[in-house]
Amino acid sequence: MKRPIFILLVIGALASAQSASAQGPSSNAGQRGDELVSRLESREAALSSKLARTPVPQGRGDSDKAIRRHQLRRERQQIQGLIEKLQTGQRVDPADIDRLLGPARR
Repeated sequence: MKRPIFILLVIGALASAQSASAQGPSSNAGQRGDELVSRLESREAALSSKLARTPVPQGRGDSDKAIRRHQLRRERQQIQGLIEKLQTGQRVDPADIDRLLGPARR
């Protein structure tokens, strides 16, 4: 009678240890993903603010302004795409993150 109880206790201990170790890395990855999304959202907000402060081109002589606004919009859209991918659990290329946030910020 003692042997089946001991076996059940060992199985239960192993099962709980296995489920705890399985949750550890994924929750840590989730925290890193949340932190990354937060940084990307901050960068997106900064780009939106910069875009709002960049003058709208008024004529042909304002091509520099038009190019700058286009670059800001494109970068903001790329960040929005990365945020969406991260929130839906899709894979994201680290090079894309480095390009948009810079290697030191990842």
